[in-house]
Amino acid sequence: MNPNNKNQLFRLSAVLYADNNYLVSSRTTLRKIIETALFAMERDSVSIHDLIDFIFNNYNLQIAEVELEEVILSKKQDSFLVKTTENGYVLSITEKRKIQIQSKIDENTIEYYIDLFISDNNIQFSSTELKELIYRFLYDILSSNIESFKKLIDKNSSVEALINVDSHNYSLEEREAINNFLKWDNEGKNKSVFDIASFAIEYCLISNHSKQGLELKNLKNKVFYLDTNVIFRALGINGEERKKRSLTFLKRFQETNTKLVISKYTDKEFVATIDYYINRLGNKPFKNDVNPSLFNHPYFSKLKDIYNYYYLWRIGKQNHSLELFKAEVIARYKLFTSSMRIDVNYKDSLKEDENEISETILDYTSSINTHKSSDSSSANYNGFEFDAKNVLLIEKLRDSKNHSIFDTKYFFLSTDQSLRRWDFQRGNKTPLVIMPSEWMSLLLRYQTRTTDDFKSFVSFINLPIPEKQISSENIHNVLAGISEVTSSYEQQSYIVEQLVSQGFDKIMRRTNDSDELFDITVESSESILEKRLKDLEKKQEDLAQKSNRRIQKLEEHNETKESIIGQKESEIERLEKENYALHEEREIRKFQKPALRYYIPLAIILLVVMLLCFTFQTADWNFIKHLIDFIDKEPSQTKQWIYRIGVSLFITVIISGLIKSSYGRLAKHKVEDYKDKIRARYEK
Repeated sequence: MNPNNKNQLFRLSAVLYADNNYLVSSRTTLRKIIETALFAMERDSVSIHDLIDFIFNNYNLQIAEVELEEVILSKKQDSFLVKTTENGYVLSITEKRKIQIQSKIDENTIEYYIDLFISDNNIQFSSTELKELIYRFLYDILSSNIESFKKLIDKNSSVEALINVDSHNYSLEEREAINNFLKWDNEGKNKSVFDIASFAIEYCLISNHSKQGLELKNLKNKVFYLDTNVIFRALGINGEERKKRSLTFLKRFQETNTKLVISKYTDKEFVATIDYYINRLGNKPFKNDVNPSLFNHPYFSKLKDIYNYYYLWRIGKQNHSLELFKAEVIARYKLFTSSMRIDVNYKDSLKEDENEISETILDYTSSINTHKSSDSSSANYNGFEFDAKNVLLIEKLRDSKNHSIFDTKYFFLSTDQSLRRWDFQRGNKTPLVIMPSEWMSLLLRYQTRTTDDFKSFVSFINLPIPEKQISSENIHNVLAGISEVTSSYEQQSYIVEQLVSQGFDKIMRRTNDSDELFDITVESSESILEKRLKDLEKKQEDLAQKSNRRIQKLEEHNETKESIIGQKESEIERLEKENYALHEEREIRKFQKPALRYYIPLAIILLVVMLLCFTFQTADWNFIKHLIDFIDKEPSQTKQWIYRIGVSLFITVIISGLIKSSYGRLAKHKVEDYKDKIRARYEK
C-alpha cells in the first residue's frame, strides 16, 4: 500500500462499489482496476508494461502480464481498445467507459463529502488539514483491514504488523474531528466510507492471487461468541444510537444462519462488570435528587456508559435503588439474548482444574495484560482473565481447524481493538478476535445493502476518546458531592457553572481517589454557596444604604422634626412587619415539614400496601400477595384470622396515626392556632 496515493486508492474503491455489486468476482475486480488505472494515467494509449508499473506504483498490486492479457483480450469485454504492435499490446479505455468512470468518481469520492461536511459545519481545522486527517484515518482503516483479511483468507500470507488505528497517533482534537465526520448523518458519506473499508476485501483477494473465491456460503454456519463490550452496546449502555446500530448489525447474522453464543465466561464477566459499577455507584450515592438538566451540560452530555445509563434510568422514578437498577439491567440482558436467539452456553467450558489449562490461562492473562498496558488500554486483571478464558475456549472448539475463513467455524466478536491486535500478533493463524466492522464488510459484500447498514458499519469505526479527559466515575463523584450540599435544582446548576468557570475539570482529571474528589466537591460547593450568600448580603446592604440615602434626602426636605420622626416610625413598623412575616413563614414551614415530608408519604405507601392485597395478585413482584399466601398456608384457621386481623389492625392504626398527625399540622384552624403561638413567643 502506497500512503502517498491515498486518493487514487479511494477513487478505485468508489469505482469498484459504485454499482452496489453484491457478487464481485476476482476477474471483475481486476478489470475495474485496469479501467481506473487507464483513466488515471490520462494517456491516449498505454503499453501493458507501463500499465503494470502504474498499478504497482499507485496501488502496490503486482499484476502478472498473463492475468492482464486474459482480461483485456476477453471477448466479453467492451471497455478496452487493444492494438498489437511488435513490442506487444497497446491499449486504451473506450470513451463510453471513460464517461461512466468519471460520473462514478464525481458522485462517490470521499473528497466530495468532506467538502460538503466542511461547508455545513463549523470546523476548527482548515479544509486541507481536515482532508489530510480523514485521508490518513481512512487509509489506516483500509490498511488494517487488508492485513486482517489476508490472515482470514490465508494463514500463510506474509503480512505486516496490524496498524493501531485507535492509538496515540491521533490527538484528542483530531479524534473529535474524525468522529464528528463519521457521526455526520449523511447517507452518501456513510456508503463512501463503507466502500473504502470494504475495498480491502477485493484488494486482498487480488494481491493474494486467491484461487479460491470468497462467496456468501463461506460465511454461513459460523459460530460467533460475543464479547461483553458487544453486549453493552446492544443493550444501549453505550448510548441509544449505538444500540440501534449494533442490533442492525447482529440481525444480519441471522440471515446467514450464523449462531450467536455467549460463553460461560462472558456471562460471568457481564454480571461481574455490572456488580463492579453498581458498587462504584453505591460508594457515593446521591443524597438528594440531581437536576436532570445537568446531564445535558457539556461536561456530562458526552457520557455513553453505565453511569449515564443509570442517570437516565432514574429520572422520574420514586424508587431508584441500585438493586432495582441491577435487576432491570439483568432483565434487559436476558430479554436481549432470548429475542436475538442467543445461546448462553455453560456446556462448553474449560477444565480449569487441569494444570495445562490453568497454566495456559495464566500465560494468556499475563500476555494480554502486558499488551494492553503497553497499548494504553484501560482494563482490569479480571477482564484480562475473562479474555484469556474466552480465547482458549474458542481455540479448543476450533481444534486446529483454522487455516482460513473457509474451514474456520468459531470466532470471538469484540470491539476491543487492543485484544484484536494481541490476537493478530500471536502467529500465523486465522484471527480469532473479529471486529464487527470487518465481518459486516464481508456480509454486506454479498447481501443487499441499506442506508442503515452503512450507518451501522460506520458506527463501529469511531475512534475512542481517551478516558483521561474526565472519567465517568469522577463525574459521578462530583454530582454526588453537589447533591450532598443542596437539594435545590437552581443551586445545583449554579454550583456546576461556578465549578466549570473555576477550572474544576483539571481536578477531576488529576485525581482518581473517589473520597478525595467527593470531599473536594462538597467543600467547593459549600464555599460557592457561602460566597453567593455573602454576595446577596452585600447587595442587600447596598440596597439598604441606597434606601437610607433616600430617607436622608426626604428628611432634608421635611419642615419639622415631628414629620421626620413619623416617617422613621412608619418605616420601622413596616420593617418589623416584614421581619415578622418572614419569621412566621419560616416557623410554619418547620411546623408542616414532618407532615409533608414523612407522614403523608408514609401513609400513601401503606395505603398502596393495602391496595396490593386486592390488585396485581398474579404479579411476581407483589410481595403483599406472597405474605397473604404465606398466611393462607397456616393450617390453623384461628391463627390465620389472628395474623390477618393483626396485620390489618397494625397498618390501620399506623395510617390513622399518620393521618391524624398530618391533619394536626396541615388543617387550616390548626395552622391558625400555631400562628397565635408564634406571635405569643415573638412578642415576649
